[in-house]
Amino acid sequence: MLHIIYGADSFARREALAELRASLDEDGALATNTMTLRAADSSAAEVIAVCSTPPFLGNSRLVVLEGALKQAQGGAKQGRRKKAEGEDPGLSAWAGLVEFAGSMPETTFLVLVDGVVAKENPLLKALQPLSAVHACVPPGPKELAGWAQARA
Repeated sequence: MLHIIYGADSFARREALAELRASLDEDGALATNTMTLRAADSSAAEVIAVCSTPPFLGNSRLVVLEGALKQAQGGAKQGRRKKAEGEDPGLSAWAGLVEFAGSMPETTFLVLVDGVVAKENPLLKALQPLSAVHACVPPGPKELAGWAQARA
């Protein structure tokens, strides 16, 4: 299963990831089956290899990939020539991951975590139909008091 957690509210992003992690840890073995990768230090092939590894003595594997959406968005800004040729440069680094997402093992949960990204982000657009998307928007001034009261 693929999850995308992004948005300006870093607190809500952390909570959404913690909630997902708690829901997956049925057998107490998720700690040994969790891998966090930074997009800047990883390739699509490395992420696919980690996602393809079966969980060790547990029911689920959690793979958290940080920064891939922003990296894809940055690539979209950089390469107009490639885009004119039909190739989306923002998506090219993660094209293998997009192909793999539909055939990911049922025991693997891949979570893309990122801050603010554009709605036209190529990676977000490509993966959105295949994933559960959690957009984390901070509460507005009118909702903030109610949100704080509910949290207390």
